[in-house]
Amino acid sequence: MNKFTIIAAGVLASIPLPAAEPERNAANVKECDRACLVAILDGYMNAIFQHDPKAVPPLAADVRMTENTGAMDVGEGMLWRSKVEPAGFQFYAADPIGGQVAMGARLRVQGRDTLVSVRLKVDRGKILEIEQLWAGNINAAAIPLLTTPVSLSNHGRFAGGADLTRGLDPRGQLVLRRPGRR
Repeated sequence: MNKFTIIAAGVLASIPLPAAEPERNAANVKECDRACLVAILDGYMNAIFQHDPKAVPPLAADVRMTENTGAMDVGEGMLWRSKVEPAGFQFYAADPIGGQVAMGARLRVQGRDTLVSVRLKVDRGKILEIEQLWAGNINAAAIPLLTTPVSLSNHGRFAGGADLTRGLDPRGQLVLRRPGRR
């Protein structure tokens, strides 16, 4: 062996190899159904209401969080730093197969009506991703329209009689118009 081969072998031997990943055993994985996902999201929201990042359900070591598309750490952002209170309207969408849960809600942030959406990605009981979106300065007159469920009936008409089909483009997409404009 020449001198270069000995040095190269010594350098390679000194490089630490990555630790072997623990064997994944499906029997040890606990399923998180809809109720489980909603409970984790409720725990997260309660931590926001209490301004206590330590009260957040278990987080993955590499958790990613965004608020209005800006990356930040858990405990930062407007929802964490402001006085936030529930305002009586919320809905959940849970995907137990994908391990995701989302909530849309009307909250009171600093005493003002705010529409908030929070999505969590959960794996093996730990939160991997947190996505928070919010929109404040909501006109009080719009709150009932944004927070009252409505049912569609009679081919695109609201139960109250408003015709939705007149606001559809040729592809069937809803076209939003300002009041008084055609």
